[in-house]
Amino acid sequence: MNKVKAAGLIFAVTMVFLAVVVQPTMASPNTRLDSMTTFINDQYDDVEGGYSLKTETLSRGEPTFAALEALNDLGDLSPRPPIINLTDTKEFLTKLQWIKISEDDDKYGGFSSFIAGTPNMDSTFFAIKAWELLELHNDYIGMTDVDFNETATLVFINRTLTEEGGFARTVGGTASLLATYEALYVMDFLATRIENEDGTPYATTLSKWLNKTAVVEFILDCKNDDAFMSTPDSKTAGVTPTAAALLALDLLDSLSSVTDTQSIRDWLLARQVITPIADEFVGGFTEGYLTNDTNLVSTYYALEALNVLGAIDGHVNVSIATDFILDCQAPDGAWAIVPNSEYGETTYIGYAMMALKLLHGDDVRSVLLVEDPNNPAPPLIDWRLLLVILILGLAAVAAIVSLRLD
Repeated sequence: MNKVKAAGLIFAVTMVFLAVVVQPTMASPNTRLDSMTTFINDQYDDVEGGYSLKTETLSRGEPTFAALEALNDLGDLSPRPPIINLTDTKEFLTKLQWIKISEDDDKYGGFSSFIAGTPNMDSTFFAIKAWELLELHNDYIGMTDVDFNETATLVFINRTLTEEGGFARTVGGTASLLATYEALYVMDFLATRIENEDGTPYATTLSKWLNKTAVVEFILDCKNDDAFMSTPDSKTAGVTPTAAALLALDLLDSLSSVTDTQSIRDWLLARQVITPIADEFVGGFTEGYLTNDTNLVSTYYALEALNVLGAIDGHVNVSIATDFILDCQAPDGAWAIVPNSEYGETTYIGYAMMALKLLHGDDVRSVLLVEDPNNPAPPLIDWRLLLVILILGLAAVAAIVSLRLD
């Protein structure tokens, strides 16, 4: 009996020891923030210093801005050293500018999407936006030693100015409200950086650089009832051109030239889908009246326009707008233009972060610190935990049997 008892006790002690050694891995939720950060890190080129689109390895200006926007909003660029080499990223942006060519070339001064690409207003705008974010961190070593050619940028912008008074996306193109806003934004950024011949800085007002009256007239010519069209010859009004018009007029200190801002505000607010009537996504904004195209970009521009009008708080349904933006996050961690997409894209991360910031201010991190439904945590009881339970059960049975045989 003593031998049986001893064997049983040894077996029981062994089982308990194994139970201690084979610890189950406790499940920890994967948050939306985790998924996004992982995606952004995968798109970073530590040689070039820029970020790429999902299916590319080529660094581009637009995804670089989007990644920087997210990382800066989350405070991830503030630690020293930062998580990326900020100086390398600045140097990458300078490589996008066309300056090593004749000043008579239409490309001169503009920024392209990728190195040696063709510059346009969109790519120049996003490169400058990325540069602005990087200049918030000029305390990092070597940052102030890197610069782009501001005067050349102004040359490119001026070449896109049309006879109608607006700016075009490309030199020789047709003027549009979005390109006009982007041009004015870049010029406003350059205003305090470029000096006159006598060494004094330009006045910060854009009226020193262009025919302000002509630009305002072009913008107002695009108005159609309670909203704005992309061009005076367009057929329908949209959220994006309406936002571009208001943002441009605000930069020109001419918002007062629009006398019916309340009706514009109401038109924009009506674009938020509260009760769907044609399978729209609840919470987001459609681009136009009955367009059934609730999407992230239109939602961002609607919020920008309403912010200019001071009409987000108390007017926008923030809760469902936030849910819509979060639902646009794809399983790969990036954002897509609409919910339920299989894949996202780097550039849409920027729109999502800017939209969330308009809704929640600097509290974007806490909004993203929720479990990612696209990548849920594993079950709390996995095979390792079941194995431990089985081992403990066998140990208990062995102990009881050995005691009864004593």
